[in-house]
Amino acid sequence: KRFKIFGTLQDVFDAHKIYQTSGMIPEQALALFALSTIDAVLTLHSCGVVHNNIGLDSFLVVKDLDNSNSSWFLQLIGFGDKSIILNCDKDVCGESHYDQDYFDLANVLHILLTGGIEVSLKTLPCGTVEFKSKPFIKGNMFLRGALVW
Repeated sequence: KRFKIFGTLQDVFDAHKIYQTSGMIPEQALALFALSTIDAVLTLHSCGVVHNNIGLDSFLVVKDLDNSNSSWFLQLIGFGDKSIILNCDKDVCGESHYDQDYFDLANVLHILLTGGIEVSLKTLPCGTVEFKSKPFIKGNMFLRGALVW
């Protein structure tokens, strides 16, 4: 098969920021990205693998050149020393191993849907939750208001 890699989701956002013509990434593309990120993480977990470091730069945007429909998909990358391969079923291991991936995935989806505020939640030893946010795209909130509910 022949594929063309367009970079990561981070690269797509950066390129759109530089070369934008309409001011927004189309809602259909955002929906595809959001659903594809969820599908990739659920597939990963069904194989007993935990990524532990998911971000916009963890997804490659790929086009299948052999498909007549010009199908696009995301491929999950960046399995480093934080990744874990579990040797037990979810029922035995529990969901806690997957928590970091779910938090990271929620952050990626938040960025896709709001266009720019990266949120970090951290549970402190005293039990309180620390909330931090920082600008994802400085000076350019091109996605804000792009979705119609």
